[in-house]
Amino acid sequence: MLKQGKFMIIIGTMVLVIAGWFFPFNLWQKLFFSIGMIGIGMLAYGSSVLFNRLAKKITNRGE
Repeated sequence: MLKQGKFMIIIGTMVLVIAGWFFPFNLWQKLFFSIGMIGIGMLAYGSSVLFNRLAKKITNRGE
């Protein structure tokens, strides 16, 4: 399930970056929006990896 969640984060980030180019902004606003969405996607992906490692440590500690 977690790998599917990571895949959905990547797909969602790509869709938002592509959709950002259809808004009637100037070039700098489009670039800023794209960089911001990529940053949010990287943050979400990194936090899912961090939570996965934390969950493995917690479950292995109980054994």
